[in-house]
Amino acid sequence: MHRIRPLRTIAEYHACERLQQRVWQFADREIIPSNELITIAHNGGCVIGAFSGRRMVGFCFGFPAWRNGETYHCSRMLAILPGLRDRGLGFRLKCAQRAFVLRQGLKRIRWTFDPLQARNAFFNIEKLGCTASEYSVDHYGPSTAIFNRGLPTDRLIADWEIGSARVVAALRRTRRAGGVPVRRPPTGTLRCEIPPNIEVLQRSALPLARRWRLRVRRALRLAFRRGFEITGVSRRPDGDGRRCAYLLSRRDLHR
Repeated sequence: MHRIRPLRTIAEYHACERLQQRVWQFADREIIPSNELITIAHNGGCVIGAFSGRRMVGFCFGFPAWRNGETYHCSRMLAILPGLRDRGLGFRLKCAQRAFVLRQGLKRIRWTFDPLQARNAFFNIEKLGCTASEYSVDHYGPSTAIFNRGLPTDRLIADWEIGSARVVAALRRTRRAGGVPVRRPPTGTLRCEIPPNIEVLQRSALPLARRWRLRVRRALRLAFRRGFEITGVSRRPDGDGRRCAYLLSRRDLHR
């Protein structure tokens, strides 16, 4: 059983640097260094790890932020070592982060994720109960991360209202079922299809991956301008593969 707890030693903060390199294959300039992580942890931030014995196999960190008159928590990174994904560690790290932020009296956690990463989208929207209604074009600029190579770093902003009925229900479903049951989308829902595995396209058909980027960018930005937000992610079999799509509802329907 993996333990989830705050980081305690300088060596553990250094392990965060190595884990970033292994997961994202960053150039050195993009790694968040240990001294910054230590500063965050000592000034109201949350820096937690997943440990197998003394070995760190995952981590999550974020810090207090302020926007439009509201103080919230900005979640900056979550990483799990390759080979240990799909074991619930990411979910447990996010739940520990949520508990930390609730104790601080904050009500919201926000972070960015790639709109074309279907796996992350399903985790954020369906398993955690986030919504998304903001799209940032080329948010980080050119990046050396393996997941970004060849594409603009467009990002959706995940909005996690951690005390809301929607989030509580999503967390309860995920814990109880070990997964997420298929739910019928509300009447009037829009669909925006995304590739089931963008990483395969990046390796084998980069021009097609770029077309997907532009197509999804146009569709989501238009939907957001018209008052829709992402409230679900659909994944269903299609012949030998799988089809994935965002489900968008009007913002006032589920508030």
